[in-house]
Amino acid sequence: MDEMDIAAEERMPEEADQEPTAEQRELFELAVGRTLEALAQDPDGLDSALKADPVSGAVNYGTKALHVIAESAEEAGSPLPLEVLIGAGMQVIKVIGGIAEQKGYLAEEAMETYLKEAFQRSLAKWTQMDMQAGKIDRETMTQVQRVMGGPPEPSAPSGPGALAAAGGA
Repeated sequence: MDEMDIAAEERMPEEADQEPTAEQRELFELAVGRTLEALAQDPDGLDSALKADPVSGAVNYGTKALHVIAESAEEAGSPLPLEVLIGAGMQVIKVIGGIAEQKGYLAEEAMETYLKEAFQRSLAKWTQMDMQAGKIDRETMTQVQRVMGGPPEPSAPSGPGALAAAGGA
């Protein structure tokens, strides 16, 4: 079962029976690929963030990079479906977790906790970025953060990095 299938299962029950379409799978692969390419533009920054805290590193780097990819698609007139964004976000978090594990920053037995926490905080971070962009109001953001367990992590240090690279994707 891949991330697109998992995202499909997490929707409303009547929607969960629908398999992702070929277009959704293609968009998923494109979104994940571009996000990972963006992250590869700043390996030292990502490494430092993961070394300090794998969850915060995933939230600050992965979420921002995917958000920029999603905004670019929206500006081009081809917004990414929610199922694609959720699946892509889950995959990016898994890849970043794998990197942190390989580097010794995250123990294998901590992976499940990492995945849950990173995904929850990523959703909160996403809503915060959408609120700052004027896409949602503060009340909606506060409700999402409450459901997700609190406010997102502070932003990663500014400067060249994954976010800047994602803008050129």
